[in-house]
Amino acid sequence: MVARTWAFWTCNKLDILSAYLPAFTTASSRKARGTTVYLDLFAGTAEGVERDTGQPISNSVQRALNTTPVFTRYYFFELPAIAITLQEGLTRQYPARDDLSCRVR
Repeated sequence: MVARTWAFWTCNKLDILSAYLPAFTTASSRKARGTTVYLDLFAGTAEGVERDTGQPISNSVQRALNTTPVFTRYYFFELPAIAITLQEGLTRQYPARDDLSCRVR
């Protein structure tokens, strides 16, 4: 699958998400009795590229999976063909993870 290109506003949105997720999991872990779930209903593709520079971009899925403290469980939803490709890519990239699932929306 061809890497999706993203413009600066998407890069900014993803940077904000990266700053927010650790604060969320820290605060939630106290209130959620140790259970935190990450849902991404428009997970997208595993690869992304910044449109103007051609630099690779970590998508929301990768940013969530690399968040510390970690979520207890991850659910990524996408259209069938993209979900299959995403699951295959994540299985290669995170072979030891059994806490994530790609689903068809």
